[in-house]
Amino acid sequence: MLGYIADYYYICVIKQGQMKPSKIKYDPTKSIEKIAEDSGVTEAAVRRYIKTRNIDRKYDEQLILYRKAKGY
Repeated sequence: MLGYIADYYYICVIKQGQMKPSKIKYDPTKSIEKIAEDSGVTEAAVRRYIKTRNIDRKYDEQLILYRKAKGY
């Protein structure tokens, strides 16, 4: 019985919030297509990754442009 409880606890801990490390390596300077190609996943998976982590691509683009302009 104790082994079953320990196994059940382990399953519950994994389900409650510990996420596996992602294969997707987000880089705001790359396009979604390039990120998908480099990570070996589909474009839909990259879009879902961006959406679930609340990544603001428009802000990232503005920040990149700001840093380029600031460098001049």
